[in-house]
Amino acid sequence: MHDASPLHCGPLSPAGLGASGLVIQGITAEAVGIRKRIDTLRARAAICGIAMEAVEDDQGDLTFIASIGATTLPFRRLDDVERWLSGLEAIRQPSKGLAA
Repeated sequence: MHDASPLHCGPLSPAGLGASGLVIQGITAEAVGIRKRIDTLRARAAICGIAMEAVEDDQGDLTFIASIGATTLPFRRLDDVERWLSGLEAIRQPSKGLAA
């Protein structure tokens, strides 16, 4: 793991970015956007009782791990996590428009 990675340095703030998205203090607009997306998916997962972490491998690629009890599911892309999580959220919500 690279300790300098903006994805592993705690909460990020757009305050460190210039208007053009240039790197200021080692943080890029793209990294902030990715971090916000990870944080949003992590919060959505938590509401469903799922722990989600982003883990960096030796090559610097991210793997997203969803944990439900003793079960762990790895995802290589945020889009895959979002699709899977959306399916779970749909199951948890009652059908709309149907009488009880």
